[in-house]
Amino acid sequence: MQAQPTTTHRRHHQRGLTLVELMVAMAVSLLLLAALTAVFINSNSARREIDLSAEVMENGRYASDVLGRELALTGFYGTLVAVPGNTLDLSKLCSSALADWTDSLGMPVFGVLDTDAKPSCLASRKSGTDAIFVQRVSTCAVGETGCAAESNNFAYLQVSECGTEYGTTPFVLATGGSGSGTFTLQNKTCSAAGTAPRRKLIRRVYYVSADNQLSYQEIGLSTNPAPVVLVDGIEDLQISYGIDGNADGSIDEFKPAPTGAEWTNVIGLRVGVQALSSSPSRQTQPGTTDNLKRRVYNTFIPFEAPTLKRQS
Repeated sequence: MQAQPTTTHRRHHQRGLTLVELMVAMAVSLLLLAALTAVFINSNSARREIDLSAEVMENGRYASDVLGRELALTGFYGTLVAVPGNTLDLSKLCSSALADWTDSLGMPVFGVLDTDAKPSCLASRKSGTDAIFVQRVSTCAVGETGCAAESNNFAYLQVSECGTEYGTTPFVLATGGSGSGTFTLQNKTCSAAGTAPRRKLIRRVYYVSADNQLSYQEIGLSTNPAPVVLVDGIEDLQISYGIDGNADGSIDEFKPAPTGAEWTNVIGLRVGVQALSSSPSRQTQPGTTDNLKRRVYNTFIPFEAPTLKRQS
């Protein structure tokens, strides 16, 4: 008989990780995770600082640009050459009387100093900051496309375009909607059938509010509209006034606080705005207790209309 072959069963053994190997792998993984976490935190912190710096730069530059555009037309009264009325002080800054508006027409700018008390129309102005009152007429005439409708809450200036009439009655300043018999000055045709355009008199005070917002308050005859916020994140506004002492259209000196007749000779401004971030920085900001980022921006704003009149 032949012997039957025997079947050998082989066991395949799988070798696992030892406890030491497992602990080493976990330790390495934790070190890698800690390193990645540190990189993420540092990257996030750096990105946040960059965002805060960009916010401050954007607010400051935008505020300077807005003020430049808003204030450049100060003293623009259309074709009116000689502008009478030089009576204005802090007590009449917020006046709603048309007589006071007429008496101050020749003063296109008046400053509220950082040490002055708050005028009644600037209750929300931040203490220790400058504010500036300016006036001019609108660049569009009543009835033109895109120009606001006439309102009895504001005054309107009509300047005669007829040479013979201009010599006796150069302009009319009256309340809007006061009747067809008020604005009767003639246009270039020198005919009663053609009346000269009338433009809204704009009287505004630019200031920084207690909420650190660059704003302006428009002054009306019966009620004041709500303040208009121009830029957030503006902490301070400081102004120095350029005075043309010899009426040649060039600035002779800058003063932070002109007096008396010097206000009528102001033809430009040096404006400093201090912007700040909306949240604290994680880096120490020297000289601060709140760790907010801050930056000061300075700009020069010439008043185009008064300057050109003096140069002509």
